[in-house]
Amino acid sequence: MRLSVNGALDASFGTAGRGVYALSTTNWDEATALVQQADGKLLLGGWVYTGNSSSADTALLRLNADGSRDASFGPGGVRITPVAAGTRTDAGRALALQPDDRVPTVRVLQAGEASGNSDLDVVLMRHWL
Repeated sequence: MRLSVNGALDASFGTAGRGVYALSTTNWDEATALVQQADGKLLLGGWVYTGNSSSADTALLRLNADGSRDASFGPGGVRITPVAAGTRTDAGRALALQPDDRVPTVRVLQAGEASGNSDLDVVLMRHWL
């Protein structure tokens, strides 16, 4: 949801101020982080179960300022990145924007965890926007 200054739903965003974005049509997914770019685009980070399994992969969704998916970012505005080996699970948990003064660009850092052999490992990825 996006709210206006007075707390009402912003009707110019999504459908009547709301957006629901399923990354999997047959399984679970969850957004756990949100960051807004300077141009108003939104990045949602999290995880998605792939196929008909309980093995999650890291997911990143980019929306235009109006709440529509940004088709210029991955297939349908989504990047799904498996990090853990095999059927082990991984998930994005936090996002931060990283501007670069040397190159006119911004990257997003995504942090989370991945299943190791018997424990969780820390994951840090950098996505070019």
